[in-house]
Amino acid sequence: MTVTKVERGATATDGAFTDTKAKGEFVFVTLAVENVGDGQASIHADDQFLVDDRGRLFSADTSADWDLNDELKLELNPGMSGTRIIPFDVPKGTVLAEISLSEGLFSSNKRISLR
Repeated sequence: MTVTKVERGATATDGAFTDTKAKGEFVFVTLAVENVGDGQASIHADDQFLVDDRGRLFSADTSADWDLNDELKLELNPGMSGTRIIPFDVPKGTVLAEISLSEGLFSSNKRISLR
């Protein structure tokens, strides 16, 4: 997984059926994912965490995830690739440090600096 874009400052999403309002501000992290394994990989927003400069973990906003992505999760068979936007609702002014990425319950987390 590679972080290709980080956008922040939005206070609402523009979904097909609903609009989700942020309690603070949204941070949208776009991931490029390539499955280099031997089995299917499933990328869920719930498995990803944003980390601030104080070490606090922020979980993805599942309502905003529904607004931004066509499917509940990104499923990739071996050799396939795709992109996914992971939305986080954080207090305004939060200093971003890194994102903790995981392919699911049984995989280890990979931390990528956002500085």
